[in-house]
Amino acid sequence: MLLIDEAGVQMGVVKLADAIKLAKERGYDVVEVSPESNPPVTRFLDYGKFKYKQKKKLQNSKGKQHVSRTKEIRLRPGTEKHDLEFKLKHARGFLEKGDKVFVSMYFKDRERKHLDIGKALMQKAIELLADVGTPEKDIGQEGFKLSFTLTPKNSKS
Repeated sequence: MLLIDEAGVQMGVVKLADAIKLAKERGYDVVEVSPESNPPVTRFLDYGKFKYKQKKKLQNSKGKQHVSRTKEIRLRPGTEKHDLEFKLKHARGFLEKGDKVFVSMYFKDRERKHLDIGKALMQKAIELLADVGTPEKDIGQEGFKLSFTLTPKNSKS
């Protein structure tokens, strides 16, 4: 097999036993780099250090990824101005971090007769968050529940 030392210098064709002996003397491991070539290419390598660097490289690449999650904000038809602003401040923060925001509004009993009030409140929420998010679809209605999803404008993921 063709042997390459730790500095990258070719040492020529050597038997496996001799390569292992030389590696032990120098404090390295023998690693097969190219088994398909003729003769197979091996090199001296500190395998523990090599694995450590690979692990660190993998951790660094994982650390920079952002997993987009969907956060929910629940409103009611009687939500007052300050409460709406407070909830939308949280929604703004989620959107700025790159998360989607699902905004829903549930209607109970007599509120069900006034879906138009709820739609107006939802439309106001869309307008207030227009600078950081865009709605995926129009306001949807499922029974007595109104909802829409906002996606971040400058999506990081």
